[in-house]
Amino acid sequence: MIITVILLGWFRLSAAQVLIKIADFFSNPIEYRMPLSMTPFEFKVGTQLVSLFGSPLIFDSTETSLENSDLLYYRSLYRFELDLLKFNFLRYVIPQNLVDFQTGFGGSYTTPLAKLKLPDGWNSESPEDGTRLFYSPRILEINFNQSVIFQWSERFCNTVQFNYGKSLATAYRSLSGDRFLDQQKTTWSIAVGMKMFMRKGERFKEAYGVEIKYISANFDRLDDPKRLSPLTGMNFNSLGVYLTFSSMFGGYETVGDDAKKLYKSGDYIAAKANFEQLLSGIPRHPRRFKVRRMIQECINQMPYQNVILAEGFIETKNFTKATNYLDQAKSKHIEELDSVITKDFQKITENFIHDMDSLFLENQIDAAEDLLKKVEILPIPDITSLSNEYWSEIYFHRGALFTEYGIWDKAVASFDMAVKKHPPIRERVDPWLLKIAYGYLNDANKSIDEKNVELALESLKRATRVRPDIQFITKEPIQILEDGVRALQKEMAIQKLKETSRQRIPVAPKIQPEPELGMQEETVLKILEKPSTINKYTDHLNHLFQLWIYSYSDGSEKQFYFRDGVLFKIETEKPSPPE
Repeated sequence: MIITVILLGWFRLSAAQVLIKIADFFSNPIEYRMPLSMTPFEFKVGTQLVSLFGSPLIFDSTETSLENSDLLYYRSLYRFELDLLKFNFLRYVIPQNLVDFQTGFGGSYTTPLAKLKLPDGWNSESPEDGTRLFYSPRILEINFNQSVIFQWSERFCNTVQFNYGKSLATAYRSLSGDRFLDQQKTTWSIAVGMKMFMRKGERFKEAYGVEIKYISANFDRLDDPKRLSPLTGMNFNSLGVYLTFSSMFGGYETVGDDAKKLYKSGDYIAAKANFEQLLSGIPRHPRRFKVRRMIQECINQMPYQNVILAEGFIETKNFTKATNYLDQAKSKHIEELDSVITKDFQKITENFIHDMDSLFLENQIDAAEDLLKKVEILPIPDITSLSNEYWSEIYFHRGALFTEYGIWDKAVASFDMAVKKHPPIRERVDPWLLKIAYGYLNDANKSIDEKNVELALESLKRATRVRPDIQFITKEPIQILEDGVRALQKEMAIQKLKETSRQRIPVAPKIQPEPELGMQEETVLKILEKPSTINKYTDHLNHLFQLWIYSYSDGSEKQFYFRDGVLFKIETEKPSPPE
């Protein structure tokens, strides 16, 4: 069944989903990262090899040359660069984070590894102070730069940077530090490199890297107003390797990347929650438009996942979760899932019936009631009629148990509920009601033997209510006892007027709390204190019945009936008006 649901979900791929899958193939692996929005600084140090093809120096004559200038050692230059405040302005114009475009400015300082002595016959003295001159070129540059950064993991990124600026180059330096043979010219360079971030998941992070750079710097018209040298130009087009260190802001994964992983694994419910969290936390995320599409795609796939989850919970008999997932899937009204959902609901019902029947066979009525309470509130089709049948069975078992213990009132109440929940159970209830009726008659006989007329009369009345068909047995005794009770009550009223020595209780106070049916006699005694009189008797089942009478000074009475220490009836008599 699970395989069927997976296949249904796969073949239901929409055109939008196909496009998303194609785009994912070419997209950034950390697609929902935050862009690298700023690089406060980046420091670079490296070496450049100038004039890869041909001589780096240009003279006024083809026959002139500078000895050793073609050696690799003297054609290698140190270069130090510092880029500052590179900002990703484009992210505010175009909402994307596939690549980052950072614009900034910087400067560089280029100098050779060693100075070169001028040959004999060349002017080698400074016109300023007469100190010795050397060939020691230097280039100072100020530039604007544009970087393109592709971050393909939270740890690494590749970069392409283009610099365009103004450079000042000098060829000679004196021992006193004066510079000669200079030229200002526009230069440019392009570099490709890789950076490694030292920390993951941080907003600010340090990055170490390496890059290869090509520099276009051809100084072909050196300014030599004093005619110091036959050197007229320097071809410093060069290729170099650099080590870099920078501090960068951004470039960290978001919950959107977690959502993407969850989506690919088929957990559309968790993916949707993560996508929604991304939108709520970063409303203007560069991928916000795709995030909304992905949320909708998750919603489209969630019914299939709900069915798969439900079937897993059916196996573990977690009916609550299984039903909730099936109900969510059903609410989407996907026709191809309807038959699968119906079969799964049938499985839940079959498992529920099996568990309930097993509990009844094991006489675990309380456990059956707990299970029924959990299941009947679930949105399972046709569960109401089935739950009523099981409620009827539970009340029937309770009624039978109360009958066996002679607790007639509770037995009757339980049987009434059993019939109310499922009327066809009446045939099984009737024999038990007859047993209860004869139980009341037996209690009445015992009460008469104990000369407790009130309890005898109450037992006869209850027997009649339970089984009206035995009224021919109870009618005459009830009439006789009622006449006797009325006669006794009249005689007791006369006697009460004469008995001035009988214990009286002050006028009945407002009792807080009032005694309630079901209380123990100790509890009632704490509330009302000691009664005026107490009558006791024990029936044939050794049940102890007590009648507590509280006589008050205003002539009223309260009578409390106890069975085995439990209050089951309260009667109040108001004082008779004067004749």
